[in-house]
This record gives sequence, C-alpha cells and structure tokens, in this order.
Amino acid sequence: MKKCICLECRKVFYIKPSKIGKYCSKKCYSKHLPKFRADEQRGNKNHCWKGNKVSKRTLHKFLRRNHPDTGSCSYCNRRTSYLDLANKSGEYTRNIKDYIYLCRSCHIKFDLKRGVRPPPIKKCAL
Repeated sequence: MKKCICLECRKVFYIKPSKIGKYCSKKCYSKHLPKFRADEQRGNKNHCWKGNKVSKRTLHKFLRRNHPDTGSCSYCNRRTSYLDLANKSGEYTRNIKDYIYLCRSCHIKFDLKRGVRPPPIKKCAL
C-alpha cells in the first residue's frame, strides 16, 4: 500500500500503488471544489440567456416560476387546481404585469373577445 497525505485535512491514508491519492475522502475532495452558486447564474447573468427571444413554453415556465398563481381566477374568482396564464397585450415578453391567471373558461372568453382565438365551429344537423 502506498502512503499519502490528504491535501485538505493533512491526514495520512493508504491507497493501492496503481491509484493516485490526493484526498482521504469525498468530504475532503468536495471542500476543495469551488462553490457553485445558483443565484449567480439566474436570469440575464446566465450565458444561455435569450431575453425575449424564447418560445411560449419557456416564457410560461419563467413566469410561473417568478410569478406564482394565487389559486383563483382573476375574473370570476373561481378556485381551481390549474390556471392558465393569459397574455393581455398580445406581445410575448417577460413583463410579469402583462399576464393574468385565468381559469380555462375565462381564458377562452378573454381570447374570443380579443380575436386571438377563432370562434367555435357550429355543427349542422343533417
């Protein structure tokens, strides 16, 4: 066995001759690593930040994470387990004030009034 000294805690430990030993344990090894701070990589500080040039899906994930729902619809105040994020202006940006949480029925009515959603097709009876 080969005698080694831990670079972190200076403790003596033994390893097989074919191995390279710098640290006595994973705990000492992890102390040596630089600290990763998630808050330093959020938002426009991240190297992958795209600004407003993202898909609707990614934009909705961002808004749900940074602006959690209240649990009730903004129009009818109905409490439901899932609320839709409705865009007020029609421009998909990261502006949180441009979105409201609506239940599905209010969201459909809201989009029909604005002309965003096509009106439902009426089936004719034969």
